[in-house]
Amino acid sequence: MIWRIMGTENGLYKLKLDVGGKAYDSYVTKDGKLLFPQAIDMSVDLNAAAQPAANANAAAPAANVPKTDKPAVELFVMSYCPYGTQAEKGMLPAVRALGSKVDFKVRFVYYSMHGQKEITENLNQYCIQKEQADKFNSYLACFLNASDGTACLAAAKIDTAKLSACTAAADTQFAVTANFNDKSKWLSGNYPLFSVDSALNTKYSVGGSPTLIINGVESSAGRDSASYLKAMPLRHSLQSAIRSSAAQAQAQDSAMEQLQLQHQQDAESEQLIDFYFFIFLLYSF
Repeated sequence: MIWRIMGTENGLYKLKLDVGGKAYDSYVTKDGKLLFPQAIDMSVDLNAAAQPAANANAAAPAANVPKTDKPAVELFVMSYCPYGTQAEKGMLPAVRALGSKVDFKVRFVYYSMHGQKEITENLNQYCIQKEQADKFNSYLACFLNASDGTACLAAAKIDTAKLSACTAAADTQFAVTANFNDKSKWLSGNYPLFSVDSALNTKYSVGGSPTLIINGVESSAGRDSASYLKAMPLRHSLQSAIRSSAAQAQAQDSAMEQLQLQHQQDAESEQLIDFYFFIFLLYSF
């Protein structure tokens, strides 16, 4: 925790706190008797200020995706994109719940934003999915949890000799390293091209990570398991079969988010309590 006195404001000492990377403005009366952990600006129209947030959280209209017995689901990502990995973490439980009722593929956005490590990881995932598909979801789940591709190759029992041959061939076929080394071809001069799925990127007008395509139609489903299950255009006879799986996935996601939030709030509260106790002692002597 970092704190400093910023001066006076409206007859009070203004304090700036930095707790766990978050900034807080607190106030103390000049005699040290009253402490105000947080101030509310009464000149601001709170209803008007809240309106943009409400609009931002409004649900996007559902895509008109044709229903099938086995939806084709393509998730376009960059392997180190935090939004892409968030989408994959939500998608994998949904894919496990649906099992053979879904045709799921990870695709790659036509450019990279996270350096050489992403180029290497993209190629590895592309080849594992292509030639060792039965191990791909296990590998991906490990990578999303640990971000350690080398360890996850061993954990998922990937045939590394076969993988190396595939990545070398894909590198040549799609000019991956050549494009990375030739900055004159980089997108907007900033991002190297990664072209293994370039035709599909063009077909679906993919612009960034993540982009979700279901049965050839872009979907704006939320990045959690329950939302993805709900977005699957299954025929009515199959929807009831996965309803319990959707509820379970949603409960698991919610419980994990609540636990992480509680840990963060507990840590911040402890630091704030320590600070306010210090202020109390400071003005008591």
